[in-house]
Amino acid sequence: MAERIKKQIVTKLSAKMKEVIEKMRGDWELAKSISLTGHAWIQKGGTGKGGESKAVNASTLQALYDRNLIFVPKGRENYRLERYELTSLGKTIQL
Repeated sequence: MAERIKKQIVTKLSAKMKEVIEKMRGDWELAKSISLTGHAWIQKGGTGKGGESKAVNASTLQALYDRNLIFVPKGRENYRLERYELTSLGKTIQL
């Protein structure tokens, strides 16, 4: 049953969602600004490290969160940023 649920989740992932997961499995970090604009991005080497970065649409971020593929670990948020990590499902799901 769990395998069937995983398969359903994968079939509903957009190309952008898959790209974010693949990058997070590598050396990229997903973050969201806690401000009125609340923009999200993914950055190679971690946020604020000067690596290549790409914007992430708010709906993509929300969809990953709603599907339990990403989360903000305790202690990884501050007054400016939320820094996301992959859940165990996000780490293991086949794309």
